[in-house]
Amino acid sequence: MGRRGPRPLPKTKLAQRGSWRGIDRPDDPEPERGLPDIRFHDESESKAVFDQLAEILDSMGLLYRTDGFPLERYCRMFVRWRRAEAFIERIGETMTHKDEKTGRVERKAHPEVIIAAKLNDALRRLEAEFEELRSLRRLPDALPTLALGHG
Repeated sequence: MGRRGPRPLPKTKLAQRGSWRGIDRPDDPEPERGLPDIRFHDESESKAVFDQLAEILDSMGLLYRTDGFPLERYCRMFVRWRRAEAFIERIGETMTHKDEKTGRVERKAHPEVIIAAKLNDALRRLEAEFEELRSLRRLPDALPTLALGHG
């Protein structure tokens, strides 16, 4: 079952729009700003991506301590996607396979092509969720596209 309707807007966004609900909602949670506590075990690439993202988001005032797990997942998936794309660049998208019974030679996609496509879709979904979350938290409208080499 899908989501039902849009997420409720935070108090700051409602106040910016001039809504009376921006004043009338005292129980709106305000997450703590700052760097989330993420421990990357022997993954310097994921840590480097996190450091780059954290610097950008923190300078914009958009990084919260509650963003740790989604950011960690994003960084790990981004590195895996980058590795799969590097493999495809180096080896190519297809491989030849000879059927031993018939002797036919077939061209098949490398497994990394499928992995890269699935990771790309997952990264885009996470980016869309972050975009939605950032636009709700921030007074200006949206998060700019991050220049991390992801296309």
